[in-house]
Amino acid sequence: MTRLVVCVLALDGRAAAECSVASARRFGLDVAVGVVGEACDDHQPGVETHVIDWRDDFGDARNQLAAKLTADWLLWLNDDEDLIAFAEPELDEPFAGVWIEDEEEWTPRLAIRLQRRQGGARWSGALHETLIADGGEEVGMVEGIRLKGRRDRTRARLDFHHVMASRGQGGYGFALAEARYAKEVKPRGQDFMLWLRAYKLASEPSILPEYPDPRVEPAIRLCDNDYIEPALRLVEENPDIVWLHYAVIRSNMVTKLHRMDDRIAELVLRLVEGRFDRRYSIRLGLEDDRYRHVRYALLASLNGEFDRIVSKYKPGETVHAGRYEIIPVSAAAPRARRFRLSMDAGLTFGTGKHPATRGALIAIDRLARRRTFRRVLDFGCGSGILGIAAAKAWPARVSALDINPVAAEQARRNIRANALGGRVRARTTYGLKDARLPRGETYDLEVCNLVAKDTIRYGSALRRRLAPGGVIVLTGLAVVEEPRIISFFRALGLRLSTVLRYLTWSTVIMEAPRTINRRAVRRRVAYRRARR
Repeated sequence: MTRLVVCVLALDGRAAAECSVASARRFGLDVAVGVVGEACDDHQPGVETHVIDWRDDFGDARNQLAAKLTADWLLWLNDDEDLIAFAEPELDEPFAGVWIEDEEEWTPRLAIRLQRRQGGARWSGALHETLIADGGEEVGMVEGIRLKGRRDRTRARLDFHHVMASRGQGGYGFALAEARYAKEVKPRGQDFMLWLRAYKLASEPSILPEYPDPRVEPAIRLCDNDYIEPALRLVEENPDIVWLHYAVIRSNMVTKLHRMDDRIAELVLRLVEGRFDRRYSIRLGLEDDRYRHVRYALLASLNGEFDRIVSKYKPGETVHAGRYEIIPVSAAAPRARRFRLSMDAGLTFGTGKHPATRGALIAIDRLARRRTFRRVLDFGCGSGILGIAAAKAWPARVSALDINPVAAEQARRNIRANALGGRVRARTTYGLKDARLPRGETYDLEVCNLVAKDTIRYGSALRRRLAPGGVIVLTGLAVVEEPRIISFFRALGLRLSTVLRYLTWSTVIMEAPRTINRRAVRRRVAYRRARR
């Protein structure tokens, strides 16, 4: 290969492509920028600038730019992507697939972006571009080239796509653009008909055997709207698309319509044995040769997805709850603050934006204004956010427990990121009995973030560990479950202090009496003996 040129279409001005151009120039590559409908007089070394006539067709715009260049190979970037790895490919095909990463922690996915200038391939399509070749040659996967999307520019690109699609053009590309735009800017559920239209307009798999099926993305997004039939049909055609399995399980987990044990077991086996189609993304951390590890990672990921779907969380977003400010670990401020938490939820639950987590953080904030706690238990810690919040509020020692070892490991990473390793310890446990806690130790504050049935399951053990006058914060509860939970813990001798409601979720704060009511204890013991 004698010369490779990186090609970028700037949809809304030359400045939009500056980051993409800079990423390619870091590798010493020549760059060509196609500016749509705008003249540009400034010149940079190694950067060609060409004006492209817009004809409502992205494929045509790429072909126009390709015709103006003299090169052996063209590597195509969108103006919301950066080149993060490059190794000169040795290929004979007219085009090849490169790996693209995005901001949602998915593994790189295959996309056709490397085009041989004299290979006879041309771009076709309006917004969902496809390389067409007469022979239908297979696409070679190039390991040494990786691109990464940037969320700040993706929104601007979606806005531009929306303007093009709103002109009334038909076809799959414009339907896909409208659906992607609606997913970004509209509440969940309002993009259902757009994704359904894109699915119906999607063609059958391309003549290129390695090109991803265009029906997969709409089918996965329809699962987000609890419509899983298209995904199930595609799974029957190609059971190796594990992303579809994952989307079906996630949809059923959110709606609680079906038990997914068999499908989860099948997905874990595919991930362990490597039986999946690598053209499509899977979550980072799910591919491993250890069955138990993959299963725990998958369950942690599903809980994390539930968190992100309900709370509409976006990666890198700053979250506020009471006085607490939750920032990404990568954006940690140089000067630490008492109520600033550096968090990375990873696969697990605990971004800080879910109504249950938000309610618990507000409860801890309110307690911090009037009381001090020395020993804290975070039961069902997930990412460790509530235990870390308690350690930030008081000079307390915190025990963070979770049934999932993947969650406990993520909590330990966040504890180190907040420099609290000396006061907060995260452990894996299957209940309070085997939690390896010091015998007889009690806690001034207990925070429990579990679903209602598990809260009741561990309620008696939590009560025994609660010190006289201690406080327990129960979150992760639906509003309709409040009476059952309150009645259960009242029967254990606690009194109701506060109930915080946010949307359809509740956080219940209950307190233990400062002295033991021995008469009530004797009554409970007698009652239990009578039941036996």
